[in-house]
Amino acid sequence: MARLNPHGLTDQQDRFCQEYVANGGNATKAYISAGYSPAGADVSASRLLGNARVQERIKELQTSVAERLGITQEYLLGHLKEIIDNHTNPNKDRLRAVELAGKNLAMWVEKTENKNKNEGDVTAKVILIPAGSRESGQD
Repeated sequence: MARLNPHGLTDQQDRFCQEYVANGGNATKAYISAGYSPAGADVSASRLLGNARVQERIKELQTSVAERLGITQEYLLGHLKEIIDNHTNPNKDRLRAVELAGKNLAMWVEKTENKNKNEGDVTAKVILIPAGSRESGQD
């Protein structure tokens, strides 16, 4: 059996976590960069992301990066508020900042509806629903 590090992961699993955080969350690239086989990397990487210890390690690494950079929730929300309040910014930028701030504060949730069209074509529609409403499933 493979040796586990203090995080309860093999060295290769830990490397996957580090690569995942470093590349901005691309699991397939992280899987290959960690030394796993490229064959079936997308499915295998997805399965590895389902591992609770891997999830914990990724969260730990992300938190560490944010702390080193001094990026806190308050810091990000403050910058979003500046974008929202600056009426010289384009409306699309201000609306995007409102959306991001609302998501961060769990003011609404996203609901995705997939619909099949013409033999295999799939379209997705994203709806923002106020958190706590009946449709959000958050009752």
